[in-house]
Amino acid sequence: TGMAEGDTYAFDTVIPAAPTEEQLQDATVSPVTTPAPRRVPDDLVAAVDTATEGAETPAAQVRAIEAYFQTNGYFSHGLEGQVASRSGHNLARESDLFSQPQMVGDDEQYAVAMALMVSQLGLPVRVVMGFSGKNEGLPGGTVDVTGEQLHAWVEVPFEGYGWVPFW
Repeated sequence: TGMAEGDTYAFDTVIPAAPTEEQLQDATVSPVTTPAPRRVPDDLVAAVDTATEGAETPAAQVRAIEAYFQTNGYFSHGLEGQVASRSGHNLARESDLFSQPQMVGDDEQYAVAMALMVSQLGLPVRVVMGFSGKNEGLPGGTVDVTGEQLHAWVEVPFEGYGWVPFW
């Protein structure tokens, strides 16, 4: 029947400490197999070399791709008062992201595009959708979560650290 106003969920969770940049630079990518994409937009494939130029380690390459989007992309959900941004993350939408004069999208489009770029490096990668709460870091406390905190990001597995998030 779905959720109704006033419905709540309660659960306990443990959020592992993220590795430092120094630890990641020396880390080995875990030997995990993730599905290879069957079709990737040509403009996206071409952007991989540009984005990762000079990055030598897997962690540096993933960080370089992350920085590429932060530098070249414009974030918009396409809501009233924002720059128009088509929804979705299919092949046509991802192709448009790279072929337009200005990259415009939200974390859904950027996470998928980033995962496709990382996969072109031969690294295992996954897209994760989840919540980012505003009341983080309150041991034993509660976090109110709404749809506004729903986000998508990329994770790459590193030996000894598990799946490490990249935003």
